[in-house]
Amino acid sequence: MNKDIESVKNFWNESYGYNTAVDIKKEDVEPTTIFDKDIAEFSKNASTILDYGCGITFNLYIAHFANPNLKDALGIDPSKNAIDFCEESARKSGFENVHYEVGDIETLKKVRDDSRDFVICSNVLDCVFEKTRNEVVRELYRVTKNSGFFLLKVNFYLDKETALFYHLTAINEHDYAQKGLFRISFYEDEYWINLFSSLGFKLVRKDLYQRQEGIPEDRIFIFKK
Repeated sequence: MNKDIESVKNFWNESYGYNTAVDIKKEDVEPTTIFDKDIAEFSKNASTILDYGCGITFNLYIAHFANPNLKDALGIDPSKNAIDFCEESARKSGFENVHYEVGDIETLKKVRDDSRDFVICSNVLDCVFEKTRNEVVRELYRVTKNSGFFLLKVNFYLDKETALFYHLTAINEHDYAQKGLFRISFYEDEYWINLFSSLGFKLVRKDLYQRQEGIPEDRIFIFKK
């Protein structure tokens, strides 16, 4: 494995730490933010869902409660700590239709063509190298069913001057590092829209999401295949 990729994976795995599994109730994941509401809305008519790069999120738990007809929801993430928590919590909560797997692009390649009604990829594609990003994008398109929906969330956009305020160092025009390790790529909206529309996705709508107080809003793009 490329040392840079391995370092990034180790960073995220360590950042999640170890968390004790919890029993998830419907009231625990009641959608309140625009992001959660988008997850619930597009899960309602999806029998099969994929959350690629899920980390420790409640996305698929929201989907479980939003759709009583949900057959299979799969979360994939390279962080063992994140997957252990999510999978153990799903089992503790009795969610037989929600599963998680430690993996990356190679795991994604094993998902069948046109097999997912709804695909989620949140704060992942702007945190991986361009070569990996382009490969993942093609795979995400491949696994999405015709007429299926794809939800992309990326971080806020920062110009070079503002990036310095966040202690980020420019590697090139778009990529930034922190403490010598690649962290994020900054692109404006049109880049993300064109990245997916060039494959055949059609943009349905855009949303903004205040993930954390005091920082700019994340960007949500919802596409239909």
